Amino acid sequence: MTIGSNLKKCRTAQGLTQEDLAQRLHVTRQTVSSWERNNSHPDLDQLADIAAALDTEVTVLLYGPERPARPTRRQVLGAAVPAALAVVLGAAGGWLTPWSKETLLVHSPSAYYYWGSYYLPLLFLLLGLTLSALAALGWRRPLTRGQRRGCVVAGTVLVGVLAVLPPSIQLVGQAYGTAPAWLSQLAGWLLLATYKGWLSYTLALLGGVCWGLFLSGERERI
Repeated sequence: MTIGSNLKKCRTAQGLTQEDLAQRLHVTRQTVSSWERNNSHPDLDQLADIAAALDTEVTVLLYGPERPARPTRRQVLGAAVPAALAVVLGAAGGWLTPWSKETLLVHSPSAYYYWGSYYLPLLFLLLGLTLSALAALGWRRPLTRGQRRGCVVAGTVLVGVLAVLPPSIQLVGQAYGTAPAWLSQLAGWLLLATYKGWLSYTLALLGGVCWGLFLSGERERI
């Protein structure tokens, strides 16, 4: 693309006529027309004035608007892999859930408790990974080193809490009667929140989003 065509696109995008732009630059309309038809070219000082008048960059006038970068293979895989795993795990749940009720609940209630505590949260973790990876496909703003470190720390903390929450609740429940009253009450509240699902699902979803941003987000170039 030529300087003239880039200039015309920027001018029309601003809703300006050649006369309007000429008045802003203190030149004649014929001069602007000559630039756009590539019969003549503005010098460097004039390019800077044109860019300021059109609220754009000189590089846009010289080379045209920057084309959106295509997603990298890493970003595509970052969205496709957790999405595929979520679909497979969700489909498998159609067979595994009845089995868990018939087998685990009867023969090992403790194992059934862990099944319920981790199965659906794992789906929400994969959903969080998928959502952030899909967002990274269209969001081209790179993450700084500090932001990437923050994603790792936040994701690790959230997933870590999700991992230790069920066994912690069970241990306190086993110590019911010997543990302090406030600890037993807290364990009961956490057990209810975990059983209802919203606490575990929220932790898993947010943890997946944080890790997805770290894995799929574009790195800042130094």
